[in-house]
Amino acid sequence: MSENQNEQWPEHIRIRMEQKTTEELLDIWKKNDRGEWTDAAFEVIREILAARIGSLPAQGEDIVDSEEKADEAVEDDDTDHVYEDLVRVSSLARGFSWICLGLAVLVLVADIVLLLASVTVANQMGWGRFSLDRVLIPLMSSLLPLLFGGFLFVVLRAIAEGIYVLLDIEDSTRRTTAILEKYLKVGAFFVVGEQDEE
Repeated sequence: MSENQNEQWPEHIRIRMEQKTTEELLDIWKKNDRGEWTDAAFEVIREILAARIGSLPAQGEDIVDSEEKADEAVEDDDTDHVYEDLVRVSSLARGFSWICLGLAVLVLVADIVLLLASVTVANQMGWGRFSLDRVLIPLMSSLLPLLFGGFLFVVLRAIAEGIYVLLDIEDSTRRTTAILEKYLKVGAFFVVGEQDEE
């Protein structure tokens, strides 16, 4: 948001609030509903009421409509449940990724040990001379479980990180929506992309 728009913001609120009667402003001031009105709106209301009536009455507690509270509580409960489930799935994917990689490494080590033992036994028993094809082919086949385990590791880690990225996007979207709803209740609208005139 540009500096010019930041300076105009309280003026938009002031214009809207000055159109209200003193009784309406007193009602808003006494209810002190911070869910419906922004802090900037309350500051403007305070200034207008001070100019109109001199002294300000006491404000009530910060309230939000009880129906909104109930709806938000149900929505937050559902959101928390889904969030916990997604975090659990992500944690499981991370754990399984390490298990897959560990098992693949163990299989590779076991295959190499067995291969070396079989070559040693074959040479000691005189079953044939040592040749590269007797070692290379079994060694290549031993790498397949490692490749598969590595592939599963990468896929499961990507799933786990993707879940966290999606949760962050959802959280950012929820916060942005709440901020926009709060400002739109005040009635100030800005044209997106408006340039400062110099």
